[in-house]
Amino acid sequence: MDINQLNRAYVEQYYIEQYEKDLIMNKKHKHCELIKAWADGAEIEERAVNCDYDNDWYVFDGLWSEDSAFEYRIKPEPKPDVVEELTLYRNLAVPFGTVEMPWANPKHYYPIGNFILIRDGETGELKSAEVLK
Repeated sequence: MDINQLNRAYVEQYYIEQYEKDLIMNKKHKHCELIKAWADGAEIEERAVNCDYDNDWYVFDGLWSEDSAFEYRIKPEPKPDVVEELTLYRNLAVPFGTVEMPWANPKHYYPIGNFILIRDGETGELKSAEVLK
């Protein structure tokens, strides 16, 4: 075991013992459910509350704060990427570049390309685009 694993094991044992003491006294620790999930292997994130310059979540450092300066959560599962399949149509009756909608006069529209766009599930930003044959 490296020093980080030993430190985590020590901190986990301390909080498990504290959790058990609180149970005996019918008193729940403020973060008891998160502590149990963390001891079971869940990834925990923390952030400072009422911080004007930083509202991001960070990997939990292993030190639980009883005051309200920090909040904790189980790290959420990342949203999957969004895959879109598109077909581009061209109206052969009007000059290239004219904007018209295919449903206006569908008999003049012909498909000229199929595409797959992949967008990031978290941000919605375009990650890749592929032209299909």
